[in-house]
Amino acid sequence: MRAWRRIDLLALAAAAGAASAILLAGCGSLTRLSVSALAEREQALSGQRVETQGIVRFRRGRGGRAHLVLEGAGGEEVVLTPVRSVKRYLDQRVTVTGRLEASPLVGRLIEVGRVRRG
Repeated sequence: MRAWRRIDLLALAAAAGAASAILLAGCGSLTRLSVSALAEREQALSGQRVETQGIVRFRRGRGGRAHLVLEGAGGEEVVLTPVRSVKRYLDQRVTVTGRLEASPLVGRLIEVGRVRRG
């Protein structure tokens, strides 16, 4: 691959990442809830920015698919995506900020925008 094409691809990838971060940051107010409260209000909060805390766990879902989930204090779970954003926090307590979605394939999930320990 020629150098200029590689630079163009890198610039395009960086721009796409920046655009998605800007879109996520600008999606309205942030709702802070426990994982159990997210489970109870899943339909009402779908598509909204949320912040919640829990422990990142590895789970096998339907059909044997692997998922990383955020486990709340009461054992409730929400799938975290993309995996690359959270895999280094496996078995650690974290605070996650992102967009809550109801998925027909995996149930409730958070499109992760930010993760921090604690």
